[in-house]
Amino acid sequence: MKITTNLLLFLIATTIVFSQKQETIDSDRPGQSMSAHTVGKNVLQIQTGFDYTSHSNDPSYVPKYSFNVFGNETNIRYGLLDILEINGSIGYRVYNTNYEDKNRADRNQHGAELLRFGTRVNILDHDGLTPAIAASLELVVPYETEVYKFIDYGFRGFILIKQPITNELALTGNFGVYHTPQMYEYMPEYFYRYTLNTSYSFNDKLSAYVEIYGFINTEYRSEFGFVNNDNMDYDFGVGYLLNNDLLLDFSIGKDNSFGDGDWYVNAGVSFRFGGEEE
Repeated sequence: MKITTNLLLFLIATTIVFSQKQETIDSDRPGQSMSAHTVGKNVLQIQTGFDYTSHSNDPSYVPKYSFNVFGNETNIRYGLLDILEINGSIGYRVYNTNYEDKNRADRNQHGAELLRFGTRVNILDHDGLTPAIAASLELVVPYETEVYKFIDYGFRGFILIKQPITNELALTGNFGVYHTPQMYEYMPEYFYRYTLNTSYSFNDKLSAYVEIYGFINTEYRSEFGFVNNDNMDYDFGVGYLLNNDLLLDFSIGKDNSFGDGDWYVNAGVSFRFGGEEE
């Protein structure tokens, strides 16, 4: 009976701590790190952005080529409870590939990608030296387009941590595992992801961040030899709060996914509806 009573009190206290939406929107944008907070009960939040990357392959490779990538990723989040949300993501990519050899036709490929459905739950709220902690689990749906192919269902699981240092400065980290069956059977079945983000608020409207992120255990053997994407990448950017429910952002980063450290730019917006403020 005592255990049951204590458990009931804990659940009530947890609900009170996480009750209602936060005063200002808390988005996963900008950057790679996901927020350690859910959106709040009955809150619908949309996060969307566009990116551009330009890449040229190593001069020693044959054939010599370059390509530009234009993309969008949109994430929709909805709070079922004060501490629980459901979410979904969809992306779209356009690849324009140009070959130096004029006898080889250039290619234009485009299509949807990143179809995921998931949930996020708050585990702990920030209190002094105790960080805010949440867990995220997403189901990756198999489907195929010109730019994307998954042969089976997969998942992404993350622990999300945020520790404010001062009223202006905060640290955020994401640590997780991917199980994402890819186009080729020889790619690794499981690999790992990390992000470390430092953010600073200059005032009630303007904030900035710097971040490192990367993958672990991505090495595999293909028909072209060994491939390893265990690179540390980084990005930085700013966010501007137009009002409590609308955030604009811009970021620049360097991504080693193609081996040469390509720069990219990203700009987006986050906005929300519904819920009750604290």
